[in-house]
Formats: sequence, structure tokens, C-alpha cells
Amino acid sequence: MKNLSRRDLCVALSALAAVGTGAVPEAEAQAKTNDVLSTSKTWTFDSLPVKNNANGGAGRAVVQGVLATGEPVEVHETTLPPGADATSSA
Repeated sequence: MKNLSRRDLCVALSALAAVGTGAVPEAEAQAKTNDVLSTSKTWTFDSLPVKNNANGGAGRAVVQGVLATGEPVEVHETTLPPGADATSSA
């Protein structure tokens, strides 16, 4: 456990939270840009639509909207092929 990276810790905590609350099976949760995000939700990884990138990577949009205080929020998950960087995934 000494060599646990921040990324591994975030994944583990997210998985633990999903197990504790029970994941919602449908991807109806894709919020529109102007939707106010006021409730917490969970999604299964397989229910998120996949957008394949030209470099061989893939992206999944999780949620997009605004907080009740007006700040925009966008959460996504991107998988990059070996040797690629984030700037080449668009």
C-alpha cells in the first residue's frame, strides 16, 4: 500500500463508493450543458457511450452541467494508447 498512486487511490475510492450506493445501470445520467447538477448519481462503466479517437484511444463522457452556484462541471474518462499523450486524443 505504500506505493499507491493518487490515481489508484481515486479509482479505489470511486469503486468503494459505487459498491456502497449501488450503481445505476442506465446511462440516462448524461446531463446537458445547462442542467444544474444537484443530486449525486452513479453509472456503470459499460453504460457510458464510447467515442473512439483517431489515435486509437477512447473517451467516455460521464456528466456535464453546472453547479447550483453557476460553475461549469464536466467529468470524462479517457483511455490513451501506449506512448500517446492527452493532446493527441482530441
